[in-house]
Amino acid sequence: MQLISKNILSYLVSFSNKRKGLQIGFTLFLLIFLSQSAVQAQSISVTDVLVTPVCAGSDVTVTFDTYNGKGTKNYYDSGTTYIVYLSDPTGTAGWTEINRFTNTSFPYAGGNDTKNSGIQQIVTIPASTIFGAGYRIAVGSTGPTFDAVTGAGASNNPFTITALPTITGTTSGSRTGTGTVVLGADASTGTINWYAAATAGGSLGTGSSFTTLPISTTTTYYVDATTVNGCTTTMRTAIVATVYTPSDYRSIASGNWNSLATWQRFNGSIWEALTGVAPLLLPTSDENTITIRNGHTVTVTAAATIDQCIVELGGQVTVNSGITWTIDDGTGIDLSVDGKILNAGTITTSGTFQCNTGATLDLGTGIINGSGSFVLNSGAGIITAHPQGLSTTAGTGNIQLTGTKTYSATANFTYNGIVAQRTGNGLSAASNLTIDNAIGVVQDNNILVSGTLTINASKKLEVSAGKELSVTGTITNNAGTSGLVLQSDATGTASLMHNSDNIPATVQRYISGPVEGWHFLSSPVFNQGISGSWLPVGSYGTGNPATGTGYDLYLWDEPSFSFKYKLDVTPMGWNSVHPGIDFSVGRGYLYSVQAVNPTKEFLGDLNNGPINYPITSTITDPLDPDRAFNLVGNPYPSSVDWQASSGWDRTKLENSVGGHDMWVWNPTANNYGVFNSASGVGTNSINRYLAPMQGYFIKASGDGNLGFDNAVRVHTGAGNWFKNAGIKNGVIRLSVQSEEGSGADEALIQFGYSDSKQGASKLFSHVATAPSLYMSSNKEDYSVRYMTDTAENKSVPLEFKAGKDGFYNLAFNFDSKEFDFVQLEDRFSKITTAINPSTVYRFKALEKNGSSRFVLHFSEADTAIDKELTAMVYMDGSHLAVDLKAVDVQTEVTVFDVSGKLILRKDLEGSAVHMLNVNKATQILLVRLKNEKGRMNTKILYTPLK
Repeated sequence: MQLISKNILSYLVSFSNKRKGLQIGFTLFLLIFLSQSAVQAQSISVTDVLVTPVCAGSDVTVTFDTYNGKGTKNYYDSGTTYIVYLSDPTGTAGWTEINRFTNTSFPYAGGNDTKNSGIQQIVTIPASTIFGAGYRIAVGSTGPTFDAVTGAGASNNPFTITALPTITGTTSGSRTGTGTVVLGADASTGTINWYAAATAGGSLGTGSSFTTLPISTTTTYYVDATTVNGCTTTMRTAIVATVYTPSDYRSIASGNWNSLATWQRFNGSIWEALTGVAPLLLPTSDENTITIRNGHTVTVTAAATIDQCIVELGGQVTVNSGITWTIDDGTGIDLSVDGKILNAGTITTSGTFQCNTGATLDLGTGIINGSGSFVLNSGAGIITAHPQGLSTTAGTGNIQLTGTKTYSATANFTYNGIVAQRTGNGLSAASNLTIDNAIGVVQDNNILVSGTLTINASKKLEVSAGKELSVTGTITNNAGTSGLVLQSDATGTASLMHNSDNIPATVQRYISGPVEGWHFLSSPVFNQGISGSWLPVGSYGTGNPATGTGYDLYLWDEPSFSFKYKLDVTPMGWNSVHPGIDFSVGRGYLYSVQAVNPTKEFLGDLNNGPINYPITSTITDPLDPDRAFNLVGNPYPSSVDWQASSGWDRTKLENSVGGHDMWVWNPTANNYGVFNSASGVGTNSINRYLAPMQGYFIKASGDGNLGFDNAVRVHTGAGNWFKNAGIKNGVIRLSVQSEEGSGADEALIQFGYSDSKQGASKLFSHVATAPSLYMSSNKEDYSVRYMTDTAENKSVPLEFKAGKDGFYNLAFNFDSKEFDFVQLEDRFSKITTAINPSTVYRFKALEKNGSSRFVLHFSEADTAIDKELTAMVYMDGSHLAVDLKAVDVQTEVTVFDVSGKLILRKDLEGSAVHMLNVNKATQILLVRLKNEKGRMNTKILYTPLK
């Protein structure tokens, strides 16, 4: 390269300015002179920079060429000092020296105008260099001098420099006791890497947040950052995970959980305040015991996690709305409450939440969730306003834990919601139960209250249909009859067992069955008027729904042997035996309505304790089959057990095989069923339990009282008015059903008694079209007969009366293992049929037919002369009665005394009862019956009346 000396150029310019007139000629002279005497200057040209892109602070290899000038002082050699310049990101300005070096190993060429090619030097890009894509490098020198401060000879290929990432911030972490610690870091760019050492070692993880493995001592971790093209911070930054020794905490005053001023910490010697004392740590689940002391209320206003927390008696924790208080699962009981928890937010626990005696857990509508368990101990109290109440099902009600939930049967429960609530299935027993919800609390479970049931003023408890409420302590109902409602519907009727007097309540009675069906009922309260909804309007009487009645209401008057109609105002009508305006306690009523399945309500004070209802036996004819029947009723809001071992006074009831009979109307069968307290069997689906408000008949042996008290009360059967007791060994149950739907009836024969007795009297239906199935003996009709065995009773006559002409089905229910042989003889149709438990015998019957139609045989039929006749011989007053109703042919009767002397011989017509006058003194008589079909011999004590 040809260069002109600066001094000559300066002189030339100056001269030109001074001598403008001679400028052209002189300039030509100078150019000619210079061309002959010019000196070549040295220079440097950068040919390459490796590598691109480049990280700030990293090394690059610079390749360049040098050009010697003229003269030895202008030659490049091993003594030359090179100066490296770096431009700004534009590549045209801001040239800054970044390196100086000498290269003594390169074989330099000497001489004028020679070139040294491919000189290389590694240089370091300053770490502070910012990002840019247009950087260039120039190389200057001294000895000889080449000035590259303005970028002379710079490389023609710009390259990219990536700025080094920096760690812009760190977040240390701490914990108490062994466990993990969360650390944090931020970088200007790139990926953050975590290390266990300041240098070397592999990465433990990446990202701005890092959770350590469990540590028990304070540990230092390190971070750096790396860009996508591998540029890394120059050094790692230290971050400390501090581990403190766990301490005990206790409240020093009321305040917020996250306020240092609320707490004291035990330092091993004394309790010290947290303010101004390092470390400034609030109590968490990592600490030892956390105690909220008597008289202090600590409010959780921000999320907090605790463990081994104790709330002393008189202490309180309040969880604000929208706040979550988490209970970890650590050692022992994780939250033990002797004071009070007021929860308007959410309590989450994976441990054990325990409320102790005297504690109060006021949940409001807040919830407790998580995988932990909950224990409400005896004497603790829980208050809920949640619509779903307290449940054992996860995800339901206040306590939604997936772990076990235990509610003590002697804890205290309060429901105080402002919307409709259910008790939830978590409440099955309580020491005390308080209802403080004006909309109403509906009982979901059967519940036992051993202490006090309190219903506050204007509040309401509804016992669901079919559910049971037992209060062995006391009931305080300050809300009147609307405060305690025992519901009834098609599924059943609520049942209440209690001991308190004068408890106002509403007791519902669902009227089941068809329109205008008959129902026997009794009032469970002692001041319900026979008025209002009990006497609805309808078309009875006038045919006009606006002016007639929609009901029929009767009571039974035993002395007159008649039903009295409510609207009978004659001197011998209703008011003659029922002057009061209220339902009588213990009395049964016959009731029918036009409406379809209405639900009636008894409003008043519940009956309780001993009740004596007067009964009479005033019918003078001892042979009247309907004598001494009294219509009574269950006066309690629960069932009563006819077989209860105590509580009954039935001394004025007629004795039946060591027990007492009661008759209940079955509206489905249009007939009565009978149940005996001694035998334990009944007909027409009647069992030992009389449902609440059930009316029934008893048979008096004389004037007096039927007495009962709370000992006879049970819940069983309250939700099911008629329930079949099933098959009993040694029992044959016979049922007849009208195909036209006019009704049904049932009779029962029970074997296994020491001697054959009569049985339970037949109470005939007041529905004229209903069929009747029964047995007769000694001019008495029976629904139930008690007998020894089938050897002594080979045949049993069965009476049937059709309520209307039509077809009927006779069915049998017995244990086939108890009977080797059962055969039905239809004397009208002359058909004999083998019987098994699945047999249904279909027959046609007319109203005018006689009743002595069927005979049950328990041994093979025999046509020989010695076949046992189906007849009966007994004393009837002063007469010897011979019952041949089951014998359809003429029969000879002969009577002998014990010496064999013939007293009487006579032919008697079949199908009748004959009364014979023997006119002998008291003695044993031998009676023999004989006809072409068989014979019968029997002994009888003849005792003529004086």
